[in-house]
Amino acid sequence: MGNENSHYYFHSHPLTMIILVATLINVILYISYYFYQCLLSVLATMSVGDIYNVRNDDDIILEKQQQTKVMKQKWFYMPPVLKELISSFLFPTEVIAIFKLKFGGYIKKTSKTSLDQLAHTLNDLDFCYATLNKVSHSFALVIQQLPQPLKNSVSIFYLVLRGLDSVEDDMIYPQDEKIFLLRNFYGNLLIDNWSIKDVGDTEDYRIFLDNFETLTSYNLYCHYVASLVGDGLSTLFVNSGLEDTDLCVDKHLSDSMGLILQKTNIIRDYLEDLKARRTWWPKEIWQNYAACLDEFVKTPNYEKSLECLNHMVLDSFNHVPDVINYLGRLKHRKVLEFCAIPQVMAIATFVELYNNPLVFTSVVKIPKGLTCKLMLNCSTLNEVLHWFYFFITKIEQKIPKHPSVNAHRMHAVVDQVKNLCDVNSKI
Repeated sequence: MGNENSHYYFHSHPLTMIILVATLINVILYISYYFYQCLLSVLATMSVGDIYNVRNDDDIILEKQQQTKVMKQKWFYMPPVLKELISSFLFPTEVIAIFKLKFGGYIKKTSKTSLDQLAHTLNDLDFCYATLNKVSHSFALVIQQLPQPLKNSVSIFYLVLRGLDSVEDDMIYPQDEKIFLLRNFYGNLLIDNWSIKDVGDTEDYRIFLDNFETLTSYNLYCHYVASLVGDGLSTLFVNSGLEDTDLCVDKHLSDSMGLILQKTNIIRDYLEDLKARRTWWPKEIWQNYAACLDEFVKTPNYEKSLECLNHMVLDSFNHVPDVINYLGRLKHRKVLEFCAIPQVMAIATFVELYNNPLVFTSVVKIPKGLTCKLMLNCSTLNEVLHWFYFFITKIEQKIPKHPSVNAHRMHAVVDQVKNLCDVNSKI
């Protein structure tokens, strides 16, 4: 009778069953890997007796400390995939998405051969895709879901822009030669076997300080590094015949598609950029809350610090209505997926960033399991709008209760986005 009751319970509560199975899988994986590391540690352990014979007391103490450190690293180290699974084990659909994306044929195996060697063994197109997989795993995934011949065009377009970006980022290359190279880059691409060496962002990356004073200069920078990409992609979509010509009419819509992605990265990378003495946050915003931009690191939980962060997110959030209008114009499912996935992940990132003091002291990202889930569930406009509404609601719940101008404006944008989601939803 007890077995029948338990069978009935799990049959009527499938979600509970899935959670239990996912939890069990994660526990088994962790325990298995833990014992595997223990075994390696035992095999690698040095003989303490040998150490005593050849070292003095200080050396013995240092050796023991180093040995203990190595043992701890081996015992408690977890590979990235295992960390991803454990962080998502309470969300079984995320665990399933990780496995599906990793083993379902979505991700092409990246060759361990160097690009220098591949350049001599692969044809031009195969080399492009090999390079794409090495420089950007996530972008490579969404690009390779596009239909032909659009897939090839977008891949080459992306790699050309990455090449330009690498040249622009090289602070060692002489400025006059760099400008000449950038202006003639498009022509050089037509020359057979043309290449450049010793150019690009290297390990000797110089300190680059570009302090934006105004929102206008901040938006202009984001326009050139991201929005022009959106303009180019829109042109490719239309020329492929997969999208209507009106997609290129309202440039401000594709402009917002690029701006929101670039601004998301700038907000998220606050600490990393600050350590490298790169400051992208516009002074027009942060000077309202601090005398220096690095003050927020020292006072991450202060109201002023969080107000500045929320102001930055609000500035980015103002582009969301344009993003929804742009996505609503797309006709082809694969083009919609390609455009929507980065945007949905940006909105999910805003949920993590908004009113979060950890932005000032660490790197804040969305869980890998959620990333995989979003990549697999943005195939229709309804799905995309569902995610927008879902994440917008989460942000609304994080808006500070105390009255402020930023909070009031954020509520207004949230309401606007919710209404747009309702209007654009297709029943």
